[in-house]
Amino acid sequence: MALGLDSQAIKDVLDLNPINTAISVLLGLKHMLDNTYQYIKEGDIVVVILECNNLSTDYTNDYPDLTRMILDVDTSKIRLLDLSQILKSIRFIPDIIRSKLDTKEYATVTEEDKENNNVNSFNEYGDATFHWTLGRI
Repeated sequence: MALGLDSQAIKDVLDLNPINTAISVLLGLKHMLDNTYQYIKEGDIVVVILECNNLSTDYTNDYPDLTRMILDVDTSKIRLLDLSQILKSIRFIPDIIRSKLDTKEYATVTEEDKENNNVNSFNEYGDATFHWTLGRI
């Protein structure tokens, strides 16, 4: 729900301190839950909102997003992967390395993509806010 939640409104109405961990369905529900579990404390309220794809597809790591995120962002998260996820991840490593060496791949990323998909696109709760000021389509 990174694009569909206003955590400040939840905080104001319910007097709770929400943390929006939604990133991408392509990371897989298993990894998102495993990664979040370590931060849950007694008394916390956890709400899991599934994307439709979580109900119909196994996203344990059939896409390179999880592998890329671990290699690019935080290699310590590899400890959260089970054997199946590690074996699936290995096949993506050559393409990820190749993509880093191939500058043509980065040429397809627009300036708008760079601006809207970075750490500055999210508020302190984890909500993507770059689209809040855009007009209706």
